[in-house]
Amino acid sequence: MPFGVKFASDVADKVDFDRIYELALKPALAAFDVDYVRADEEPAGGIIHAKMFERLLFADLAIVDVTLDNANVFYELGIRHCARRRATIIIRAEGGQIPFDIAMTRIVPYKLTRGVLTDEEATRLRDELARRINYCFGEMEQLDGKDSPLFQLMDGFSGVNTATRLDDSMHERLRSGENIRARIAGIADRLIDPSALDELDAVASELDTASPESLDVLMALLDAYQRQQGFSRIIMLVERLPSELRVRPSVQGRYVLAVCRSESAELAELALSEMESTVDRSIATAEECARVFSAYQRLLDHPVRSSYADGMAKLDIRRLSDRAIRWGRRAFELDPHDYYTGLNLAERLLKHGTAEAYREGKAVAGATLYALLRLERIETAVAWNQDYWYQATLLQLNVMLENWTFVDDLVDRIRSLKETVSWELEATRLNIAEMRDLLDTPEGRARAGIVIDKLF
Repeated sequence: MPFGVKFASDVADKVDFDRIYELALKPALAAFDVDYVRADEEPAGGIIHAKMFERLLFADLAIVDVTLDNANVFYELGIRHCARRRATIIIRAEGGQIPFDIAMTRIVPYKLTRGVLTDEEATRLRDELARRINYCFGEMEQLDGKDSPLFQLMDGFSGVNTATRLDDSMHERLRSGENIRARIAGIADRLIDPSALDELDAVASELDTASPESLDVLMALLDAYQRQQGFSRIIMLVERLPSELRVRPSVQGRYVLAVCRSESAELAELALSEMESTVDRSIATAEECARVFSAYQRLLDHPVRSSYADGMAKLDIRRLSDRAIRWGRRAFELDPHDYYTGLNLAERLLKHGTAEAYREGKAVAGATLYALLRLERIETAVAWNQDYWYQATLLQLNVMLENWTFVDDLVDRIRSLKETVSWELEATRLNIAEMRDLLDTPEGRARAGIVIDKLF
């Protein structure tokens, strides 16, 4: 099922899927002698990989939440229906039209109130799930019942042969991958240390790119190099990967970051162009567009070496800014509730240097502020008033929009969360200073200056 807080178009609101999991699914499963795991809790991590297929094929029970109409979820549901004749329970929030291909299946509905599963509804859903689980493990199994449409409608359909488990070599590879990732995590968590990079190099030398589990290990290795600031190592590792791994957007995003931090601006732009081409060849998701936008942001805003800065002077900054805005717009249009992308797009538009872009930047900032404020309507495990970065983002947007009535209260709230000078306050101060320089009125710049002073 989904995790975290995500926008559901059929519900027309953000939904706290963690609350649904904690208050309904986990208690229902706990009543039975079963081990259970949600996709994001899977030790193997990563995106589609061998461990995920193993769960779909061999789990005695699968609970699938189709509230988000997510393509990956339906792909995985299709695999499950091909492999298992029974014990697949589909759940979905009320509202919207059920997709045609699963309309004939039995779906357990649940009701949300402004995107929230109430305590009363959580109890009802828990009890209904417990009843369905008991049926799957009891009467349905005894009567050789079916809940897969393929098995129900196609006489003689035998499905995938799951009589035997995965062979020992596959299990060994899965266990080996988990051990390697644990080893990488231990190295990455240390303070920046040249010896840590040497140890990561040793892991990289053992990477078997032909293994189905290699992507998970690769992503852990790239992230560990990044934490240890081994950017040149990331470049070397990615450039020796086979093309099927190198073209993955998740790999390319880390490669572009490394190039931006350690090589020439011209090479960074070339890497970005390659990343753009890969995303353009597919039906781009909001996340993929945001990743390209973020890479352009780094290229434009973070020249960390003199040679890099010299290269930036030779590039057409306006053209790069146009391309950044193009990808930021695509990401924000696909997911207008992504306030992180919205904030950065608004700032990029204000920096662009045209009156039209400036007006659009203000409009994007207003839309982002609206999306951000809607989060407070959702009863989640996070207390928004105690979330520093939520409050800091609210402050930045209100300064950008010159909503000074709200700014003073936000500054006081932020200072109550960080009573002493910290890197978080310093980051917020620098962000506000940058926004101050983008405001087009002397009064606005003066008020923003007061905000900066109050943060210390």
